Amino acid sequence: MQNYHVVKKVGVILNTDTRNKLLVVSSLVCVVLLVIATFFDLQISNAVINYNSIFGTVF
Repeated sequence: MQNYHVVKKVGVILNTDTRNKLLVVSSLVCVVLLVIATFFDLQISNAVINYNSIFGTVF
């Protein structure tokens, strides 16, 4: 008999294997996005910030 995990809010029934695969895939996507953000964060910040504006400098 397979183990099932029920997500009550959405109404989706996932078996344990599918749930584990989804967890691995989403974890890998998060790691890849963090690595990309590591290299491009300074460029994005420099493009967005405006030192002549108090709002742009503070936030």
